[in-house]
Amino acid sequence: MLISPQSFVPGLGQLRPAWLAAVAAVTLQILDRLKKGRPLLASGRETSTVVGLLGWAVITLPFSYWPGGSFATITELYSKTVVIFWLLGLTIDSVQRLSKVAWALSLMAIPLAYVGVSNYMSGNFMAGGYRRITGYEGALTENPNDLALMLNLITPLAIGLLATHRKFLGKSVLLVVIAMNTAAVIYTRSRGGFLTIAAIWLFYAWKLTRRRKPGWPVAILIAALLCVPILPEGYLSRMNTITNIEEDETGSAQGRWESMKAGTSFIIEHPVIGAGIGMNGLALNDLVGATWHNVHNAYLECGMDLGIPGLVLFITLTVSAFRATNLVCRRTAGVAGLNTLFHLGEGLQGSLCAFVVGASFAPVAYNFYFYYIAGLAVGARQALQAFGDPVATGTPVSSGPGAKAST
Repeated sequence: MLISPQSFVPGLGQLRPAWLAAVAAVTLQILDRLKKGRPLLASGRETSTVVGLLGWAVITLPFSYWPGGSFATITELYSKTVVIFWLLGLTIDSVQRLSKVAWALSLMAIPLAYVGVSNYMSGNFMAGGYRRITGYEGALTENPNDLALMLNLITPLAIGLLATHRKFLGKSVLLVVIAMNTAAVIYTRSRGGFLTIAAIWLFYAWKLTRRRKPGWPVAILIAALLCVPILPEGYLSRMNTITNIEEDETGSAQGRWESMKAGTSFIIEHPVIGAGIGMNGLALNDLVGATWHNVHNAYLECGMDLGIPGLVLFITLTVSAFRATNLVCRRTAGVAGLNTLFHLGEGLQGSLCAFVVGASFAPVAYNFYFYYIAGLAVGARQALQAFGDPVATGTPVSSGPGAKAST
């Protein structure tokens, strides 16, 4: 899904490699779990919340603005996203597997970032004259905003690996990944991407300062300030439109602000049953005119489509993923032999922070971005369980004396 080789190799698309891989993975996973008598669902609040969110989307189908369109959103997009989350939650059950996935994503970010940088250097811009590069030719990265979001989600995982890798070659590769990701995000001119980079920096500044290691964040900030003169032409002016919306010559900032205000009003007027999953664009057509655009905010997207119940479930899932990574970091901090799991757990926290910020500017509530990271968060907790941690379950831990004794 990420590299999308079918976009570059003639005839490969007819074989549907992503679909074949998914069918094989699901079939083998089910057969293996049944053979060993193991449950088909990963334990934890995250899994039950995803099931609840999918169930609510199905329940509200008859009330959708366009039931057929909502059904297609479930079958063609969201169900696949849920399958990826389910597979990751069951498969990632060790530090080694979690590390391999983090490495795979980091390495796959290289061609994504390279194409982004190359498109800028070669002047391969989108139509419209605003010097925005075209994205990477893949389902998840074709739009420059999506490319920026994907690279920002991967960067904290690369940082987590960098903190634990000892070999020079590995460290060099990871530093290249981080540098290329950052450069490509800048070249996309994505305002959400810029704010997400800032959120990642703040996250690690907070973490490292608490560990009395503020030198790295300060050094990175100084390096960023020194790079200001070589930023793309007009970059700072575009970022200025984050707060000065009326100065955006493209009109996109104004349009998105109006759609977010309309979306908020729609949720207030339809608090229980929304427009139906994937149908917020039709609702916006009624409110602000026939723009045929979705609201560019994943939280409003969920609220408009599935009402407040759907929004609460989505936020609950996000909080639960944070809790899973927080548990991993707390239980592994300073523990001999669990240094890798600690830093990967911290990297996942950084990726979740990146999504929370990035999703505020993108209609990605049902896509793979967040659910991949959430699935890895479930896997990280399962990796902790593999070490015999009695508290590493998906249920809240009591704060009473018994919990202290268990700890």
